[in-house]
Amino acid sequence: MINRVAIVGAPGAVGRELLDLFAEGRLPAVEVKAYASHAEHGTLLAHDDEPLVVLDLEKEVDPFAGIDVAFFFGDAEAARRHVAEALRTGAVVIDGTGAHVRETHVQLTIAGVNWRRATDAWPLYLVPSSLATIAGTVLLPLHQAFGLRRVAMSSYQSVSSLGRPAMDDLFEQSVSIARGQEPIPVMFEHQIAYNLIPWIGAILSDGESTEEKEVGYQLTRLLEVPALDVSMACVRVPVFIGEAATVTVETERPVDLRTAHETLDQVSIITVVRDCTKDRLDPLRAGLEENVLVGRVRVDAAVGNRLHFFVVADNLRRGSALNAIEIASRHFA
Repeated sequence: MINRVAIVGAPGAVGRELLDLFAEGRLPAVEVKAYASHAEHGTLLAHDDEPLVVLDLEKEVDPFAGIDVAFFFGDAEAARRHVAEALRTGAVVIDGTGAHVRETHVQLTIAGVNWRRATDAWPLYLVPSSLATIAGTVLLPLHQAFGLRRVAMSSYQSVSSLGRPAMDDLFEQSVSIARGQEPIPVMFEHQIAYNLIPWIGAILSDGESTEEKEVGYQLTRLLEVPALDVSMACVRVPVFIGEAATVTVETERPVDLRTAHETLDQVSIITVVRDCTKDRLDPLRAGLEENVLVGRVRVDAAVGNRLHFFVVADNLRRGSALNAIEIASRHFA
């Protein structure tokens, strides 16, 4: 049973989403300890209609004593310093910061598609990035059905993956433009309102961005195919919440549309949109639902082992917080 949880990075966008999910009864009647860096300590959040004060993780003595589940989101450095400490106290740790993603002995977990229970001796779960979670939810069952040998993906990622300050920046830029004023970017290299930025993260010497390299790596880990050919292009779009991607996969075995649809229909956290002219397939709809939406699924007319599709989901909820809660619930089931 889960009685007490800790959220490291509680004031962040995903931390607040976790609290919203608690309020909806996803982990009912839990006692919450909210932690953050010194700069954010003292922030007031809400839990069970009561104020929840964010504590300075670095100043707390035994911050994970009596904690059943410790969620880490946002602050990778805090995860590097404190995940082992939380595990030693007996907490189940769910780390979504990316700090330990290269520890290949620990599985990246999407609860609805590749669940495996961690050992009681070292109960650490790694949550993939939101984009890797959203895309991986669809790619994993397709890989099991057809075998994937190549993935090519272009992503369209909202500003919320950078947290609440980035959402505030998009809002302020939009207001400035509406008032006829020059927008002043704070969180972005260039204006993001009414615009696109054709990379995410830093540009590396080979021209690839850090986001593209990281998501590609995480997909090879999720699919457990280290040599998988993955090519990425990540684009920042002026949307508050939601991440989408156009994806092309090449398969080891011939693929047909009916089997592809049936394969995806069997995954409870996927909703297949067969006709996007009648049913919406966009971030606005994704923000109203909890499933990963996939549509425009089609077999390449020229190549029988090539499949194209479009995928979209709420990056804060389905791509991050809800996956973490589902992992915790399954561990204690």
